[in-house]
Amino acid sequence: MVLYFNIQRIIVILTMILFFVWILYGTLNMLLKGVNQKGDQKWAVFRSAFRYTIPI
Repeated sequence: MVLYFNIQRIIVILTMILFFVWILYGTLNMLLKGVNQKGDQKWAVFRSAFRYTIPI
């Protein structure tokens, strides 16, 4: 029971770290490429897909 809870906690922490890194990468990518409509559209699609994949 305790072991299962720890595994669940580790998975949540890993997911949070991955999410943070992904947002950081997306922001850096947008800053480096410059804000253009095509880039914004692409990231919006990725964001919506990610939001539906992992419900928070």
